[in-house]
Amino acid sequence: MLWAGLAVAVAAIAFFAGQSLRPEDEPELAAELTALPYTAPAPAFGRSLGGFTGFGEKSDARGRTVLSGRVTTVGPDAIGLDTPAGPTTIGLAGERSLRRLEAIDRDAIGDGATVLALISPSSGEVTALLLLEEP
Repeated sequence: MLWAGLAVAVAAIAFFAGQSLRPEDEPELAAELTALPYTAPAPAFGRSLGGFTGFGEKSDARGRTVLSGRVTTVGPDAIGLDTPAGPTTIGLAGERSLRRLEAIDRDAIGDGATVLALISPSSGEVTALLLLEEP
């Protein structure tokens, strides 16, 4: 009986000590619940979704940055393009000559040629092939 009385006394002391140590304010969340949801930033022009520019990652044609769009303006040292990412201007500096694409036969593509292929995402078939350099 003595042990039971001692246990009740210890429980009563612990209860009142716990009540006195309890903080006065209710706990609050550390997170901001009214913040706007995350939205990914628009990719920088000339970069892939992974953030690569195509310069330095590869030394061959696979590392080149390819840009497509409709020509909107032509100047002596620049061309304006309307691209899927928005309008942009490409500078034409230096002595590099511009080239026009022409249709070729399959015989013109040989072993060792450098090509760029446009592959259809739905079928996986090549829809366009650009011969960059003959062997």
